Amino acid sequence: MSLRISVITCVYNGAAFIDDYWRGIINLGNLVSEIIIVNDGSTDATKHKLDELNDKRLNIVHQNNKGLPASRNVGLNKTNSDYVIFLDIDDSLDSLSLKKISELLLKSNFDVVVANVKYVSHMPNKNTNILNVLRRFALPNETKISKKIYFNNFLVTPSCLVISSAHAKNNPFRSELTIGEDWEFFTRVLDTSNLLVVKNTLVNYLIVDGSMSSESLKSSQKVRFLKESLLENYRYNFSSKTSQYSKHIEVIVALFELKRSNYSVTTSNAFRIHGALFFRSPRSIKYIFVSFFKMVLSKIL
Repeated sequence: MSLRISVITCVYNGAAFIDDYWRGIINLGNLVSEIIIVNDGSTDATKHKLDELNDKRLNIVHQNNKGLPASRNVGLNKTNSDYVIFLDIDDSLDSLSLKKISELLLKSNFDVVVANVKYVSHMPNKNTNILNVLRRFALPNETKISKKIYFNNFLVTPSCLVISSAHAKNNPFRSELTIGEDWEFFTRVLDTSNLLVVKNTLVNYLIVDGSMSSESLKSSQKVRFLKESLLENYRYNFSSKTSQYSKHIEVIVALFELKRSNYSVTTSNAFRIHGALFFRSPRSIKYIFVSFFKMVLSKIL
């Protein structure tokens, strides 16, 4: 019996990353049975470079720009695999971890397997070693994980999830979200008892400056829509504490903004935000302090 895993990648003006991305895919060997790449209206050399790729497993979709969430859904609708991984064009997968996860899935079916992330950087003076040490504490176990994700997006990227295709198709990305679409997606796909958490590092996550999320957070309308979406999902699952979560989400988004470096962060401001997080979150004390030091270090390194 073989397990079919599809890698779905959406790219917009990512020509500079395609060569490294493709080397990473080739290094995975037969662990991946299908590669779907959605070129979301790129205006650089992305289309040309993608059309040069040659592999019988490869399915390339060129389309007008629809945005990341909608493009991921396009890729998802193209797959016939058992499981999918949404891999960003600038990230890569660890073959040993993927092999271990595949072996686990051959023995037992899961809706979602959650793995860990390793931070990497191409930028000089960016030391990610300490961040990776702290990262080991960030991933919780399966216990109440569907509730914990509401209080902090500890997953970083959907690339650290191996998701049943059927489960993902039942919980597609919300195309109307242009900020925090990953976080909102996590609140739905992790809402299952058929879930496995492994501590292995599955994704090498590239840290880059000038992220799109940083710009998006400057739009109060987009931020408000994210808050409303998270609150809607929370109300559906935990209606008795919706009022409390409504207050808490204000704190979380403020913390999110601080992490994205949109505002100058003073020590007193950082402690004020994390103090509110401490009193309103069900997360452990250990996690809260790790989260705080990660934020501080990310601004120092």
